[in-house]
Amino acid sequence: QAVSSVEEGLQKKYNYSFDKLRKNAKTLSIDAINPFGKEMIFGITYDAKYHLWVTVQGSKSDVLYEFYNVALLYVTLFILIFLAFYVLFDNISTSEKRKNEELVFQAQHDTLTSLPNRTYMYDNIRNWKSNHREKYHVLYIDLDNFKNINDKFGHTVGDKILVEVAHRLVEFFDEEDMLVRQGGDEFIVLRECTDEGHIESHIQRLIDQISKVYHVDNKEFRIGMSVGISQYPKDATTIEELLSLSDTAMYEAKKRKNSYCLFSEKMRHNNVVRSDIEHELRGAIEKNELWMAYQPQINVDGTLYGVEALVRWDNAKLGFVGPDKFIAVAEETGLMRDLGDFIIKSSLRDIKSTYKELNTTFSLSINISVVQLLESDFLENLLKVMEKERFDKSFLTLEITESLSIEDLDEVLPLLHAVREEGIEISLDDFGTGYSSLSVLRELPINELKIDKSFIDKILYDKREKALVQSIINIGKNFKMKTLAEGVESLDQVEELKLANCDIFQGYYFSKPLSKEHLIKYLKKEK
Repeated sequence: QAVSSVEEGLQKKYNYSFDKLRKNAKTLSIDAINPFGKEMIFGITYDAKYHLWVTVQGSKSDVLYEFYNVALLYVTLFILIFLAFYVLFDNISTSEKRKNEELVFQAQHDTLTSLPNRTYMYDNIRNWKSNHREKYHVLYIDLDNFKNINDKFGHTVGDKILVEVAHRLVEFFDEEDMLVRQGGDEFIVLRECTDEGHIESHIQRLIDQISKVYHVDNKEFRIGMSVGISQYPKDATTIEELLSLSDTAMYEAKKRKNSYCLFSEKMRHNNVVRSDIEHELRGAIEKNELWMAYQPQINVDGTLYGVEALVRWDNAKLGFVGPDKFIAVAEETGLMRDLGDFIIKSSLRDIKSTYKELNTTFSLSINISVVQLLESDFLENLLKVMEKERFDKSFLTLEITESLSIEDLDEVLPLLHAVREEGIEISLDDFGTGYSSLSVLRELPINELKIDKSFIDKILYDKREKALVQSIINIGKNFKMKTLAEGVESLDQVEELKLANCDIFQGYYFSKPLSKEHLIKYLKKEK
C-alpha cells in the first residue's frame, strides 16, 4: 500500500514512474501514505551504484513546523536587516539634509551677525512680496563714522559693534520685516508700508536706538546712522531699482549725518543728470572740452597776491557744467585722477608761461580733492610735474575743503605734512561751512584760511555774520595764517573786510575768473 501510494504520488505530482525516476536519478518529494496509514512527506531517489531505492519520510506537521520556524527566523532576520539599513540610510539622509540646510544657511546668511544677506533677499523676495502686495518701503541703512572706529581700534572692535548693531536692529523690527546685512556697515530692511508720517517717526526712533552708547572692551563708542527710504510702487517696481533709489536717498541723508531721507522725484532727476555728466565726462579731456580759468587774488594794499585755478567744462550735449556738479561725479566714479592730473598740469603750464611773458611771479592756488590726496603717488606725481615745468614750489598753494570728513583726517594728515615739508603751502577752503574744531585746525599744517562767500554776502547787514567773519579772521591771526575772503563783490565789502584785518580778497569786484589770455591782459593792465 505504501509503495503504491508513493508511486501514485509520483505520477500525480511529477508524471513520473519508478522506471523513469530510476533512469533520471532525481530526488523528489511527495505526499503519500506510510505503511501505518498515516499521511507523510516522502523524499525518494534511486541509488544506481547500489541498485537501491532510498526514501526518507517525515510527519507533515513536523516539516511544516520546521519550515515555519526557519521561515520565521529568516523573515525576522530580514526585517531586522531591513530596519538596520532603513535607520542607516535615514541617518545618512538626515545628515545630508542637515548639511545641505547648513550650507544653504551659510550661503544665505552673514557669518558675523547671522543676519540674512542679499542672496537670501533675492531668493525669498517673491514670497515676501506676495504677502505685501500693495505697498512696502525699502530702507537702506549706513552707519556714520564707523570707518573711523575700524581704523583707530581695529576690526575686532568694529565687528563687536556690528554684532550689537545687528542685535538692536533685530529687536527693533518685526518678524514680518525682512532685515538684511548688505555688507560692511550697511543694512537693508523691507518693511510693509504705513503712512509717511508714521515711517518717519519710526525711523527717527530707530536712529535714536542705534545712536545709544556701545560698550566694547571697557570702552564707550557712539555711532550714528543715515537711512535712505524708497517706496514700492510709488518710486519703482523692481527690487533693484528700489535699492538704487534708497541708496541715493541714503547719500542725501549722509550729508547731514545721523538722519533719514525719503527718495523724491528731484533726486530722480538729479540721478539722470549725474548719469549724463558721468557719461559725457569720460571723454571730456580727449575732446578738449575742459579748460582752466584763473581768478585774481588781491592783497589788502591792492597788489596782486596770486590766482586761483578753476576748471571749466563746456559740453556739446550738456552745455556749461559747473565744477560743483562734475567734480563730485568724478570723485564717485573714479575719474578724479585723470581730471586732477589735467588740472594740475594745465595750471602749472599756463601760469609758468604767464610768468615768462610778463616777467613776474605770483601765487597759484589749485583745489585738490580728498580723493586725489589719498592716492598713494599723489605727491610724487605732483613733484614730477612741477620739476618738468620748472615751477617754484614756494609759489604753489593746494586748497583742501573744510568738508574733509573726520574718517579721512587720519589718512590725510601725514600727506599734508609731507606737502608742507616740500615747501608747498596749504589753504583751508570754505572755512566756516564745515565742522572743524580748534583742535583739528591746530593739527592741520595750513597757511591760509579762506572765508566762504556765504558769510561775505551778509557782512554788510547781518551783525552776526559780521561778527563771525571777524572771529574767523582772528582765529587765522592767532594761528599765524593768512586770511582770504571769497566772493567779494563791492567796495563796501572790501572796506569792511579791511577793518576786520583780512589779508587777501577774491571776487567779482576785482575780476571774474579769466582764461589764460584774458588773465595776461588783466595783469598787463593792472601793471
